[in-house]
Amino acid sequence: MTVKQYRKLTTTEGYLLLNRHGVMLDELTLYGMLRLRLYSFHNFYVQVVFNKHDNKLLEVKPLQDEDDWEPYLESKDLKSFF
Repeated sequence: MTVKQYRKLTTTEGYLLLNRHGVMLDELTLYGMLRLRLYSFHNFYVQVVFNKHDNKLLEVKPLQDEDDWEPYLESKDLKSFF
């Protein structure tokens, strides 16, 4: 599946595919309200956003540009890799 094909799925369809065939890589909380999960799926990465308080699925989107990675890069200390 390509990113273009994945983007055509509904939010629910995209999330169900990730649960079955994706690999969850990271989870973090933003502003105490949003829970973000990062998945590896085929040859790209997908972010899933939930409302932390009621666990409602808000968004599923492939990460395609540099700004999409910002929350994950801020939460990790990469110094140990260098």
